[in-house]
Amino acid sequence: MTMNKTKEPSAITYAFIANILYFFICAIYCSINSQNQVLNISFLSLCVILWFIIGNVYSRKLKKTDLKKYLLFVFISFIPILIFLITYNILINVSVNSQTYNWILYYSIGAPIIFWIKPAAFLINFFNLDFYLFAYSIVAAFMFICLIGMLSSSKRHKVKKAEMFKYDRDELIGFNAEAAVTSENETNCQDIKNNTLEYDDSTEQVTFDALKTNESKNTSDNMDLKQEPDINEEIVK
Repeated sequence: MTMNKTKEPSAITYAFIANILYFFICAIYCSINSQNQVLNISFLSLCVILWFIIGNVYSRKLKKTDLKKYLLFVFISFIPILIFLITYNILINVSVNSQTYNWILYYSIGAPIIFWIKPAAFLINFFNLDFYLFAYSIVAAFMFICLIGMLSSSKRHKVKKAEMFKYDRDELIGFNAEAAVTSENETNCQDIKNNTLEYDDSTEQVTFDALKTNESKNTSDNMDLKQEPDINEEIVK
């Protein structure tokens, strides 16, 4: 009989879904282009919740807790933005005195980076950091939040597993106790049955011995009667 094995989720699939959802959030935020701080904080909070939920959902699908798989999923999820950041840092250090080169570099690599960190861009006013160092910090923060989401799900999974183990253990103890009581009752019934049979055998033996004794007594009496002389015969003689 074949058994259906549950397949583990694909890290690439979940990472792709996460990036698509994050892209839509960034697109909506860029289309609004609001200076309202409440709205900015709301979109940033939405991004944080998204990465937390993605990590949480992915880790729930795994059969067991595996930190290596967690780190691999985080890395795969943030590969696109990391590629843009690393490529920009490499190309920006290339000494090319050309305005065209700078424009191509900005629109092909710089613009996607700005688009990606747009929900958190308002925070740069509170930190005295270089823009791309700030971008690395935001990416690292989102990666950490995703990892926290996976670890929180793993902890709940362990707690749930411990509760299930305790429930199974209590159920097994109850079953063993019930089986022991049933076995004891069966043993008592068997003992009663055996005692009854032994009692019946002893009773039959006693009855048989009594009958045998009576029979012997009757035989002895008859023999005595035969041996006793007949008085009438003696008189006749």
